[in-house]
Parts: sequence; structure tokens; C-alpha cells
Amino acid sequence: GIIVLGLWAVVMHGVRRGAPPAVTTSARTLRPPESWRSRWAKASASPRFDRWVAAGFWVVALSLYLVRLGTPPAEHYDEVHHVKTARQLLHVQEPTEWTHPHLGKLAMAASMRAFGERPFAWRLPGAILGGCTVALLYLLGVSLSSRMVGGMAALLLLFDGLQFVISRIGMVDVYLVCWMLLAYLICARSFVTIWQPTRRAWLGLGLALGLAVASKWIAFYTFAAIGT
Repeated sequence: GIIVLGLWAVVMHGVRRGAPPAVTTSARTLRPPESWRSRWAKASASPRFDRWVAAGFWVVALSLYLVRLGTPPAEHYDEVHHVKTARQLLHVQEPTEWTHPHLGKLAMAASMRAFGERPFAWRLPGAILGGCTVALLYLLGVSLSSRMVGGMAALLLLFDGLQFVISRIGMVDVYLVCWMLLAYLICARSFVTIWQPTRRAWLGLGLALGLAVASKWIAFYTFAAIGT
């Protein structure tokens, strides 16, 4: 929280400071050298800029989430249910737990097939999607407001304790949040800020909502939110 408040103070200080005025002489108008704000404005004018920033947030989040991902070495909290189901799916057995749909548990099973039946393997897909949620929240903030809002929202989520925990444990919540944010992002860009309901936008929105529901039933509330 202190880090985020400090960053907010720095950003607001930079926004409030105006550009230096031009110095006028009798012969000509001397303009000051190009400031860092001008150089930043030129660099950020590229349409790829936000994608690179989002990728940066994803990398930073992964650098936090992947450290000692295999700790604790045993199943923890609801991992006793979800990881058990993932193992059953991995070995083509009938699942004994149907509390939530199996998309997240299938991802854990695929990771265990690749890296072995160990904690790092069943937690890895959640850590990757946890980083994606930070990046998606930045893009959503940019789409609905500004880069400053998107950046502050991503930083707040990056330093959030609950986000840190659910991204490092074999549960399905982070899968739900990631696909829901993707659905909201597609909706914001194609149906809210500018009405462009293209076939590609409809397909992406339906795919994101389908992945969210396939992760956890509560995603049906997202259908209601987007529908209204």
C-alpha cells in the first residue's frame, strides 16, 4: 500500500507540473529542449505501447508468483479436492468432485503431464493466468478511462494479497477471474466505448464467457452484467 501511494504521489506531481513556457526574444522565439514528457508522449503514441506495458505487468507478476511456487510441498486448502480431480482426469478416471466445471483442473492435469505430479506443476497454470489478470486489468482501465487509471489498477492488483494467494495455489478462482476480465475487456472495447459489434468481437466475447463458465459456475453472473 505504501509503494502504491508513493507511485500515485509521483504521478500526480508530474501531471500537475506544466510544460516550461517558451522564452521570447526580439529576434526569435527560443523553445526549451524537448522534455521527457514530450519524448514519452511520442513513444506512447504507438498503438503497440499498451500491449508492451501489459506484457511488462505480466512479467513482473510472474516474477512474484513463480518464486518458491512448490511451497508448501503438500496439497493445501482446496487443493485436496481440485488436485485430486486433476489427477483423476490425468489418469483417465471418473472424477469424484463436480463442485465446479473441470477446465481449471484439466489445465492442472496437462501441466502435471508435462512437469510431473508435483506442487509446482499443478500450480503453474494458475500463476501464469494470475499474471494475465494483472495485464488484462491494465488494458481494461486504459479502455474505460486512461493509462494512469489502468496503471494504478494494475499496481493495486499486483500488490494485493488475495491475488497473490489465489495465483499460487491449485484452485480454480484465478481461472475464473482471468476469463471474466477478458470478457469485460472485449465488451469495453467493442460494445461500450465504441459500438463495433463485429463478428470477431462476438466470437471473442462468447469464447471468453464460455471459458469463464467452464472454470466456475458463478461466471453466469458475468452474462447478466454484460447483458445489461
